[in-house]
Amino acid sequence: MWRLLRDVRSGERSRFLFFAGLFTLITLGQTLGLAGSEALFLAELGADKLPITFILAAAATIVMSILYAVRVGVVRNDVLFLHMLLLSGSLLVAAWFGLEAFKWWILPALVCGWYAMQSIFLNHFWTFCGDYFDTIASKRLVPLFTIGSSFGGLLGGLLALGLIRFVGPASLIAAWGIVLMLSAVLL
Repeated sequence: MWRLLRDVRSGERSRFLFFAGLFTLITLGQTLGLAGSEALFLAELGADKLPITFILAAAATIVMSILYAVRVGVVRNDVLFLHMLLLSGSLLVAAWFGLEAFKWWILPALVCGWYAMQSIFLNHFWTFCGDYFDTIASKRLVPLFTIGSSFGGLLGGLLALGLIRFVGPASLIAAWGIVLMLSAVLL
């Protein structure tokens, strides 16, 4: 493997694998979330509700980004990431439990939450990487971390196919939350 990844120096390999693995898990979870939240939204609420939901998603992402910006300089990056992943995962599992009874507001909230999480998790991933790699190392390694993200998308898509087929699309929401909490275990 290291012959293909020559830009990863021997002293960086364990850190590289950690960050590539973290990016894989987060993207796996986010892929499940995107597939589940949009499939359920379209099936239950219809495409005509999407435009207003995208407006709400943008507003929610702005608000959550401001809250994130307030915390990012105050709390250590690993601790903040841990809290964000655990809180998000817990809320998603709770949403899955309440989905049938409260779908009219949970489904738009899931779409909004996906966009906010995608923005903030991606931003914080790179911020967190900055704690472990200097600028020169980052220039070499950042393009390689996208391998982890792409692999997570592939795994998430395959897992989504299986879950939808055997358990149903709502299971993607629970799986999304569980995978985000598993990502936190790496921290």
